[in-house]
Amino acid sequence: AQASALDPILRRKVQAWALASRGKFPLKTANDNAEDSHTFVRWEETSTRAEGIKWGLLKSPDRAIEKLLRCYRQDVSRVLDVCRQQIVFERAEDLVRCVEAIKA
Repeated sequence: AQASALDPILRRKVQAWALASRGKFPLKTANDNAEDSHTFVRWEETSTRAEGIKWGLLKSPDRAIEKLLRCYRQDVSRVLDVCRQQIVFERAEDLVRCVEAIKA
């Protein structure tokens, strides 16, 4: 429940970080399951419409519990990627700019 409430907040932050750093997001395509279907777009090129972006999904409760038991020795504080997104960069300078925006 908490992750569902935090996900829209993370998306807004990720959009701002991408805008500040020329970062790109994956687009939904007809062949989303194909390994070679990688089409990316800068946030400013989407006209602030998020419908076409392939957003990261919340980690399912079953998968979180599995990782908790298998990998994290039941230490709940180590489950850090329940809400997740991705930004793709063409240049290292843009990645550095994004990290600076995150730190700000």
